[in-house]
Amino acid sequence: MKKNINLMLIGIIDLLLIVITLCLFFIFDFDKSDVNYVGLGFVLFSEVLLFVQSCTLRINSLRSNSVFIISGSSYLSAVYFIATSILCLISGMFKNHVGSFVLLEIIVFAVICIIYLFVAIFSNRINDTERRIKQTRALIQTCESKIYALLLNEKYKQYAAQLNDIYENIKFSDKTAALSKDEKLLNNIIKLEEELNTNEKNSINELLTEIKALLAVRKTELAEANRGGY
Repeated sequence: MKKNINLMLIGIIDLLLIVITLCLFFIFDFDKSDVNYVGLGFVLFSEVLLFVQSCTLRINSLRSNSVFIISGSSYLSAVYFIATSILCLISGMFKNHVGSFVLLEIIVFAVICIIYLFVAIFSNRINDTERRIKQTRALIQTCESKIYALLLNEKYKQYAAQLNDIYENIKFSDKTAALSKDEKLLNNIIKLEEELNTNEKNSINELLTEIKALLAVRKTELAEANRGGY
């Protein structure tokens, strides 16, 4: 309901802006040529574009992964509106050069579109990074929870030292970096749960050793990644 009211307010404001623009254009007494009407058309187009972007921003305000690109496009729409308004004010200078004025308007619009593409690309990269971080954090936290549950189980007391070592290693590791061994680490922990239920000591010891080795590899990869970041 609140969102609908906000959209209605945006629509009313934009409609008022268009009405004011038309009133200013037709009420003021000045020699209107073709280029002035062309300039008015571009201003009205920019106002409609600004309205669309404002509505899109409001509709998608709860989607964090799209806020950057939508707010960026709204800002660019506002810049485009200001630019077209300024060009409209000086359109009289192009009275005998309508084609040049249209070309200038097209160039301005093209520049805005190019900037928007860069914003979109940058936004997608941010979204991809955030998605990978969330997935990795969830995976590593799952590993941590599973090992902690095994550590608390009295039936596996004989493996407590090794489980605690693994738990501490996972707990204090970087949970945001997606590394090559993460999936295998989780799979081995799941296998460890199964083997502990069957009490196959050889398999259990092999899995514990392999999990430690995977964590060591992960630690090395993290160190290399951090060095590469500088």
